[in-house]
Amino acid sequence: METNDFGIVIYGSTLSMLRKQAKLTFKTLSEKINISASYLNKLEKNRVKNPGIKIANQLAEFYQVPLSAISNIEVPLSINSNSNLDNSEDSLKRVDLIKELFMAEILLFKGKEIPTDKFVRAQMEMALEMGFAYVLSQQEERQSFDKEH
Repeated sequence: METNDFGIVIYGSTLSMLRKQAKLTFKTLSEKINISASYLNKLEKNRVKNPGIKIANQLAEFYQVPLSAISNIEVPLSINSNSNLDNSEDSLKRVDLIKELFMAEILLFKGKEIPTDKFVRAQMEMALEMGFAYVLSQQEERQSFDKEH
């Protein structure tokens, strides 16, 4: 696994598994996503020093997986576990925080400045959607558990 200047790692073994599950050759995949077959081969063998976020996003979109499934890219947003989730004041603060993140021109992540462009905002939106889906699944699981006990 190689990293670029922003510390991005693309997991070659995961890419290989996804390509094989989709029953694609390097040539076929190359034609579908417009990345050379030799470059894709190098990515899978972890021989690319600077894969870049654009390539990572392109692959994640093609395979329809979260960016975090094929790389170390994560959205650095967390909720204080000590806060009261039912408190409307805390909820409003979270909404304001999310708005600020979307409106910011630059985000600071692991000591690196990341300009927020359309791509970064799309990734933040995807992370929020995944978070909401997780919360809903946890609520359903809790309700099912409560009914059984």
